[in-house]
Amino acid sequence: EFGNGLDLEGAASIQTGQWIHVAVTYDSQHVRLYFNGQEDNARPFSGAIPTNNADLFIGSVDGGEVFKGIIDEVRIWNYARTAEEINETKNIGLTGQETGLAVYWNFNEVATTALDLSPNGNNGSINGAQRVSSSSPVITQYPDPPIANAGPDQIADANEEITLDASGSYARAPGEL
Repeated sequence: EFGNGLDLEGAASIQTGQWIHVAVTYDSQHVRLYFNGQEDNARPFSGAIPTNNADLFIGSVDGGEVFKGIIDEVRIWNYARTAEEINETKNIGLTGQETGLAVYWNFNEVATTALDLSPNGNNGSINGAQRVSSSSPVITQYPDPPIANAGPDQIADANEEITLDASGSYARAPGEL
C-alpha cells in the first residue's frame, strides 16, 4: 500500500524460487512498480507521501503479517529513479555514498543490527531472521570509506542475506528515515 490507501500490485507472474529485483518510484504524478528493471505497473497519484514517526518494517506489516522468503539489498532514495538508473545498479552493491541515497541496508551484518551504509545512520534491527549464504545476483562492493561505527564483529562476508519466514521474522528501522 502506498500512502493514502493506494494499492499497487504487480501485473507480472512471479515465479517462486528465483530472485527478483523490485523497485517502486514516485515522481509526484505516478507510482511505478518495476520488476527486474522493467516497469510492470503504474498508477496516477499526486500529493505528498504521508510521513510519521512510525517504524518502517521490511518483510512485515507492523511486525504482524510477514513475508516468507529471502531479502537482500534494501535501498531508499530521496528522488524518483528512472528505469535506466534502476537497471544500472540493480545487480551491483553500492558504496553508500551515491547521490540521493537515503538508506542502504545490504544485510551483510552478523549481528542483529541492520547497518545503514549511507551517511544518514538509519540503522535498524533484524528480528528472527536466519542468515544464509547469498545466491543473490548482487555483486558486492565494499564501501570506501569504511562504515562509520562498525566493528569487525558487525560485518559479515560479502554476499550474506537474511531469510524471513512466516514465524514472525522481519527487519525494522527507526521512524523518521
